Amino acid sequence: MPSAARVEVSSHTEVEQIAGSLLGTEGSIEVALSAAREEATLSPGAPDSVNALERVQTDVVLAEVEQFVSPGGGPDLLYGHLVHPYEGSRAFADIYRYFAEQCRWRRFVNRGDFVIDVGAHSGDTTLVLAELVGVTGSVLAFDPNPAVLPTLLANAMINDSYDIEVEGLAVAATSGTVVFTDHSNLMCNGGVLTGLEGVGNAVVDRIEALSPERLEVEAVNLVEYLMARKDRFAERRVSFIKTDCEGFDALIVGSLQPILTRDRPALFVEWFEWFNLDETEMLFSTIDSVGYQAYEPETLNLANRSRKVSDLLCLPKGTVL
Repeated sequence: MPSAARVEVSSHTEVEQIAGSLLGTEGSIEVALSAAREEATLSPGAPDSVNALERVQTDVVLAEVEQFVSPGGGPDLLYGHLVHPYEGSRAFADIYRYFAEQCRWRRFVNRGDFVIDVGAHSGDTTLVLAELVGVTGSVLAFDPNPAVLPTLLANAMINDSYDIEVEGLAVAATSGTVVFTDHSNLMCNGGVLTGLEGVGNAVVDRIEALSPERLEVEAVNLVEYLMARKDRFAERRVSFIKTDCEGFDALIVGSLQPILTRDRPALFVEWFEWFNLDETEMLFSTIDSVGYQAYEPETLNLANRSRKVSDLLCLPKGTVL
């Protein structure tokens, strides 16, 4: 990974000024947080949301930036599309409609909530969550993939009216270094390979066969991370956690028991498309073991192992819908 270019800031006002300077014209902008790759030091008191800039390359081109009017009356959002040969173009209004309305996020995420986006990719779901929690809520987004992280950071920066913190880290059952792989798509999508044997050898074999690129990334246990950041997060109730981790989701869910017991958040968990019957059974068993019930998000019907959907909405057992 290229060495990080750093931006010197000392207040949210300065971040807003930087974000404003990023805006271009005629439907496309070049986000050059450090065009000359000058290195500076983050000033004391800098917003947490820019700390991750120290770890990533911050020169990134956004193919298109959309302005989205918040249905909830909050500040308009700006959504910068990821530039990547394997990334299609999808209007943010459609992304918002799918997750907030079709997948029922609006029902389980409220103004002022603290929510977590694990596998945030370029920030599409992160911005949906930001709109739902509003300016009084907070979004904590994780993604270790160096191919998408600069765009995720840029999207957080240009929406500084919302409290979005980005961490360029993987989330795993155990903190440490893990192997991150692509899926033969130039790192547009990828996932953690380390420990995936706990999900199933068949999916591991398939990922290994399709993963020419591999790199080591830092991973954190989410419970430990929140406790270490207790000045900001540990006393806050987590109301919603989304995971999209290419088959690693069950291992993450299994590691969240203290959060699930204390806060009873709604979970939105990927049902990995490459899972066979055994791996699907392991996913459902894990959800059951932590005291949750899986539903189809769009219908709120109980999820059926034999009827595949892309994601599962998981709620504490006994929840009345």
